[in-house]
Amino acid sequence: LDILLQEKRSACEEDDIKLDAQINLCGNLLLSPVEICILFGNLLDNAMEANKQINSTAKRRIDIVAHKKNNSFVIKVVNPYEKPVKWSDGGIVTTKRNQYEHGFGLKNIAKIVHEKKGQYSIRTEHGDFQICILLPLEEA
Repeated sequence: LDILLQEKRSACEEDDIKLDAQINLCGNLLLSPVEICILFGNLLDNAMEANKQINSTAKRRIDIVAHKKNNSFVIKVVNPYEKPVKWSDGGIVTTKRNQYEHGFGLKNIAKIVHEKKGQYSIRTEHGDFQICILLPLEEA
């Protein structure tokens, strides 16, 4: 995860995106290292893609917080967006030109969350896109 975050942080710097990541993994997380990278990688890629569409570099930002809360692991990502979010069949329609080769990020996130018997929600308000993921922790 550290390597992934460093790579995404460098990419954000190149695109003038402020990345604030406060992530505290816990030992009883039910995710494999591969699942952790898929989850965080897709979350960050989606947020970075939305930021690149914002003309004002001063508004570009990604806030990601992940930590243990009670018997759950909570991940929250907030980023601004300008183009309207379009929904179709319970999912978000990709903004990329080739729609058949893209749009798998959120599906990969949803698949992992579902497999781990977690839940996620997406909210859009006041120009911010927010995804919140709640994953159960392994019982001690």
